[in-house]
Amino acid sequence: MVFITIILSIILSIYVVGRGVVKRLNLLGKDLKAIASGDLNTNIQTTGVDEIGILGDNLRYFCQQMQEIQNSNALNLINNTQASIITCDLNGAVESVNPQALKQLNFCNVTKKHQVWDLFNTSTQTKLQLLFTANGPLMANGAYNMTIKLVTKHNHSLYLRLDFRTFTQGNDDKVIITMTDITEQENTARWLESTVAEKTQSLTIRNQQLRDEIEDRKRIEGDLIETQDELIQAAKMAVVGQTMTSLAHELNQPLSAISTRIFSAKLALDHKKYENLPKNLTKIDDLVTRMSKLIISFRNFAKKQSATKPLSQVDIQDSIKQALILVESRAKVQKITIVNTIEQPLYALADQVQLEQILVNLLVNSCDAVAHCEQRKIDIIQLSGPSNKIRLAVYDSGDGFDATIIEKLFIPFTTTKDVGLGLGLSICGSIMTRLKGDIFLASSLSGGAMVVLELNKYDE
Repeated sequence: MVFITIILSIILSIYVVGRGVVKRLNLLGKDLKAIASGDLNTNIQTTGVDEIGILGDNLRYFCQQMQEIQNSNALNLINNTQASIITCDLNGAVESVNPQALKQLNFCNVTKKHQVWDLFNTSTQTKLQLLFTANGPLMANGAYNMTIKLVTKHNHSLYLRLDFRTFTQGNDDKVIITMTDITEQENTARWLESTVAEKTQSLTIRNQQLRDEIEDRKRIEGDLIETQDELIQAAKMAVVGQTMTSLAHELNQPLSAISTRIFSAKLALDHKKYENLPKNLTKIDDLVTRMSKLIISFRNFAKKQSATKPLSQVDIQDSIKQALILVESRAKVQKITIVNTIEQPLYALADQVQLEQILVNLLVNSCDAVAHCEQRKIDIIQLSGPSNKIRLAVYDSGDGFDATIIEKLFIPFTTTKDVGLGLGLSICGSIMTRLKGDIFLASSLSGGAMVVLELNKYDE
């Protein structure tokens, strides 16, 4: 009986120890392991009034002390930094605000009852609340930054840059907010934006003025070109007018000859002498052809040319021949010899009629220059020059250019003639500019006047 009682006591003791002591020691071991891994927020389940319970109480006190030390260290670090810092939990509940942040936000005190967005203007609160939602950018990326505008009690604008970062304190996730005053930078940026806007507007207005000026200049240039065309045409007609007397004489001779030939042909028909009729008809046809060529040359010369006509290939020999046809009658009347020494073909990039006008003006000037001289001769020659240029010269046997006026001869209304407008060389210079060429004044070896024309060679 005593033996059975002892056995039962042993079994009961083992059960009581297993349930009351070993189990509690196992719980205490798990709590110690959690604390050792850094989880100061673990729930210490070990309780009681015995030694194991006292160990559980001491362990809870240790966790509390460690949490206070951590919070104190973090708070000291936050309070002692020069930056404005706010910390809160993931729900936005404020945990700490350092003095710099309080001063910046103009708050006297902040408690844990405040949410982060309560510290800012109403216009900013909604945006801050969205950051702390589950799908907000802060929760998704762990970081976010934004710039907000605050209005101080003195009605001044304050611009703050807020940098949000999530971090882990113990086993809890927190949010730290760093505030930076960027008012000066923002004001500078806005001043720059305003200045740029003003400058842009000023430049836009100036550009419009420039466009208007360009349009005015184009219109003026068009009027100038039109006026030059009219002046060139007037100079042409002046040349035609100067040659009308000699032209009348030039046409009168073949007309007289035609009249004589017709009279002879009638007599031959009356006397039935037909053998001389073909010869007379051939002579009449030649005279008509000669008159036709002369009239066509004058008509083509008198046509008005547009300054915008593109340059093309011009046979210089043809231009010289046409110019000689127009001046030949005048040269005959004044007993002037004109010699063209250019025999080989020359092709320039120019305008046929405008080049003819230059040559006619130069030949007419030379005719006037030698009209009073004993030797009356005009030569047209080619001078050597660059491979891509053609140089022609018209020189006469006159007295040459007066040294006192040679520098002014290209100025309009400058002339050495008793009768003349002084526009010939000026117009020649304008036309050569249109032809992208040059014109120079010189003297021949005999002392007469020489005018040199430099044209661009036509290149296929």
